[in-house]
Amino acid sequence: IWAFGLMIYGLYKKKDNKEQPNDRELINSVRISLGDYTELDNELREYLSNTESNSFLDRVIKGCLQLEVDIRPSINAIVDFLNEECNGFEYEREFLNNEDIKWCNEN
Repeated sequence: IWAFGLMIYGLYKKKDNKEQPNDRELINSVRISLGDYTELDNELREYLSNTESNSFLDRVIKGCLQLEVDIRPSINAIVDFLNEECNGFEYEREFLNNEDIKWCNEN
């Protein structure tokens, strides 16, 4: 699920970046391929804490990228969410206090 979220994040958040990568971006890509994820970790930490990025797709991505495995949504929960059969993920329980929320089944 984490890799799925990372892939969607890359496609969704980087979609407007059609220019050739600059030297810094190339160096960061090489670092990641060598196992240094510092820049990516910082970028994801900033994204996950950004409360203004809360679109439908942002919520799916943020769910997939949760550090705690137990609160990441299952693929079934993601499908239910995208099909509007539920409207809240487990990781959102602490800040979504609305009794009208139908929580996604994480199984």
